[in-house]
Amino acid sequence: MADQYFYNTDPFLSNQGEPCIMELSQGISNARIAWFKKNAEGFSPLKAPFGSIEIQGPYSNSLTNQLIEKLLARLRDEKVTSITITMPPDGYNKEAGFLISKAYENYGFNILFQDFNFHIEVNSEFRKHLHRSERWKLNKSIREGYTFRKVEIPNWEETFNLLQESRERKGFLLSMDRLSLEKSFKDFPEKYQLFSVLKDEKTVAIAVTIRVNKEILYVFYTADSLIHRKLSPVVLLHNGIYQYCISEKIEILDLGTCSLKGQVNSGVANFKKNLGGIVSLKNTFIKRFQ
Repeated sequence: MADQYFYNTDPFLSNQGEPCIMELSQGISNARIAWFKKNAEGFSPLKAPFGSIEIQGPYSNSLTNQLIEKLLARLRDEKVTSITITMPPDGYNKEAGFLISKAYENYGFNILFQDFNFHIEVNSEFRKHLHRSERWKLNKSIREGYTFRKVEIPNWEETFNLLQESRERKGFLLSMDRLSLEKSFKDFPEKYQLFSVLKDEKTVAIAVTIRVNKEILYVFYTADSLIHRKLSPVVLLHNGIYQYCISEKIEILDLGTCSLKGQVNSGVANFKKNLGGIVSLKNTFIKRFQ
């Protein structure tokens, strides 16, 4: 049985605020959902890539339905005006994702938007997943002396500046400030990792990853230096992370989405596809009560 998703664990949830955690068991199966109330609205998650129902053990339709009914009753008692629920990517567990989505629809939830997520199954040499253009960049960067490493003691000023500069250059904002990111590494050192690519001992690309559970590693943030983009050190970065997955017996490397609230960034989509990413849906549902 897979272990619990990190975002559904009590320590992570308690760092977000005051969650309402609801659980039901049936035989050897357990169903759990955590949600937060904010300005008369419900959210699962509040600040995480996903929330929703998680089943531990064999999937059970009746258990899922009972938990949704319990959730809806509590939401009405709390006079919540709506509940927004973001699912894990279907690539994590396609069958369970499909069945839980159908259960939401049966109880009057509507799809608010669908995002597209990419993942790589860690089952062969990384180069075999790559498009030939990315394979060329990987080989070229290695020949020119770029190196990969897992960062044990982060330089937070350097790390955050590179993250911020890279995100702003691409027209995005960081979802975490520096203090929050540092605190996450301090509070959950076994879950948050930092990887980097160096050239002449200078950091030119970084990735922040999150261990979702024993089987899944999520690439949360990536950033690179503009002057080194020609050789795309982020490809070498992912190659190193993939090797880390092999050493840790991680089965899925989650590359994240190529869209935001259903709006696709074609450049991001093409890059993740060229890395060998397999696309799957990540649904966000909403149910309104007024």
